[in-house]
Amino acid sequence: MSARLELDAIEVHAEGEPGRVITSAAGLVRGDTMAERFAYCRSHLDGLRQLILHEPRGYPGLCAVFILPVCIDEVTEADALVPERFKAVHFTRLPGGAPTPEFVQRLQSLFSARQR
Repeated sequence: MSARLELDAIEVHAEGEPGRVITSAAGLVRGDTMAERFAYCRSHLDGLRQLILHEPRGYPGLCAVFILPVCIDEVTEADALVPERFKAVHFTRLPGGAPTPEFVQRLQSLFSARQR
């Protein structure tokens, strides 16, 4: 018997770079910090990465990204290796890791906009 894995993906194109954003990978990646998650992906999910990038509609220059839930770690905003424009919009510090009502409302509005 073979296992079946279904993933939700959004195909994107930015400045000539094709990409595939996997929006349903949260249950696949393990780890409490970004470093642990990255190491897990590297050691356990390389086959999935290759499938995503090289399936019948793949492209040699394709990039793939997993959207994952919030990660609590010691990285400060100043040390985060993300573009400044991203930090201004998407970097949220949750005291003690607890989502605020404003944060929950923001996520709900983002996901409801996607469903329209």
